[in-house]
Amino acid sequence: MRTINLADYMADMLIDLNKFSVGLEPSFKTLDYVRQSSNSGFPPYDLIHTSDREYRLTMAVAGYSSEDIDITQQAEVLTIEGRGLSTQEIYLHQGIAKRAFRRSFVLNRWVRVCGTSLQNGILTVDFIQEVPEAHKPRRIPVNFTETAAIAQN
Repeated sequence: MRTINLADYMADMLIDLNKFSVGLEPSFKTLDYVRQSSNSGFPPYDLIHTSDREYRLTMAVAGYSSEDIDITQQAEVLTIEGRGLSTQEIYLHQGIAKRAFRRSFVLNRWVRVCGTSLQNGILTVDFIQEVPEAHKPRRIPVNFTETAAIAQN
């Protein structure tokens, strides 16, 4: 029996999705970029669906100040980077990690960051999804024509 890891499974899934999609190649390329990025598990975070259009990302960044953290968005990829902190202190024990990190998240094209804050060692990023009216589901009527009815008889 062959064991498959998550990275291989995602790669196979992206290949399979290309068979059934039209024009979604840029989105799949973005997902593949994030899949291959080096998210190490640090720092820990929670991603919360707070309402039908709103989301919140909270990330534990104890020891970092707002000057140590950069948040950027390029296309659908939101990246949060923390600079490693260098101090002249001599630690007897260092339990609070102060290393550089980089976390990337894929956003739907209609999701935008609507606020950020850093309080008590928790970075919060709030998102809202605003789908344009033209992209919301709509009913398409089926037209009945006389020639189609005659052809059936």
